[in-house]
Amino acid sequence: MLRARPHCLDTTTLLTISLGVLTTVASATSIYLFADDLRSRRRFGWKQVDRLVLKLIEEMRARGFRPDLVIGVGRGGAIVAAMLAGNMGHLPLVVLDTILEHEEGVSTVTFRFPDSCPPVRDRTVLAVVGELYSGEDLRHAIQFIARRHPRELKTASLLTHPAASVRPEFIGLLSDKPLTAPWRLTDAYKMRRL
Repeated sequence: MLRARPHCLDTTTLLTISLGVLTTVASATSIYLFADDLRSRRRFGWKQVDRLVLKLIEEMRARGFRPDLVIGVGRGGAIVAAMLAGNMGHLPLVVLDTILEHEEGVSTVTFRFPDSCPPVRDRTVLAVVGELYSGEDLRHAIQFIARRHPRELKTASLLTHPAASVRPEFIGLLSDKPLTAPWRLTDAYKMRRL
């Protein structure tokens, strides 16, 4: 009578099976996280922008803030500021176009045509950015506007990263994911963030 020998796995076989399982789990996790990131980017479009702009307007009204001048900071800020100014009763609108420099790991902001900004002395001003990641552009805009002595200055951002150095009074969406706004159509625009 023959007896069956118990099947024993050697250490090398166990190690190979374990590594295979870990590789499969890691691959599945990476694919899921990548797909989740793509889904969140793909879902953010003009309908969400519309909802967030309306949310900002409702929040300003609820707090009793009524600007008499809206200043868009940068190109995304110009778009969102125009939407706010138009939908809050055709308020006057100005844009501070930004120049972003990234030299030796240091980000700097300067304004093109700063003299195109009208006098803000004794005015209630809303400074708006479209996307706020580092906060440098809004911080510089706050300093620029404050030197001109507005009666009141408040800030708003459609998309705000929690690590930004400046926290606007009015925030459309706080997200730690780098959402791509729908006005960023080309890679040249998508890759430039401050």
